[in-house]
Amino acid sequence: MLDDILNALVATIKADNSLPELIADYHKVEGMIPGIDTSCSVWVPKQKFKAYTNDEDEVNAQIHIGIGLQDIDPENGESRIRALAEEIRLLLTADNPRLGGFLDDSFLSEWEFATYNASTTELLHLGEAVWEVVYYSSRTRPVTPSEPMDEINFNETITIGG
Repeated sequence: MLDDILNALVATIKADNSLPELIADYHKVEGMIPGIDTSCSVWVPKQKFKAYTNDEDEVNAQIHIGIGLQDIDPENGESRIRALAEEIRLLLTADNPRLGGFLDDSFLSEWEFATYNASTTELLHLGEAVWEVVYYSSRTRPVTPSEPMDEINFNETITIGG
């Protein structure tokens, strides 16, 4: 279920025509994998399970969304990363809070920003969001149907013993 949610999240961000710039690379891995072009990573460091029914658990998870880009101009780079962050926030809170039915509830609770020296000629500008989600997940494995038994002919006479 979690992989389905992460795949849907990446697909939703990729499909957004309102992003102020193209995100070239997407990763489903904890932390950022910086590249030359703008990139995005999504990951879940922790899930909490609570009994809901005999068959399902309520799952609370914090999905982290990281975005990164390189820009030598500190003001321009920070402006670009904030613009991407704001559009992703609106995309997930206003347009897709249920992520196509995968989620029962969601709320993007924070964005944190940082700038690092990537090299002597580039600055790496990063943003990391925490998207708090609630969904329901099966607590049992799917039941595999057993093979059908041969039909028994009840009209057949069986002799027991000699």
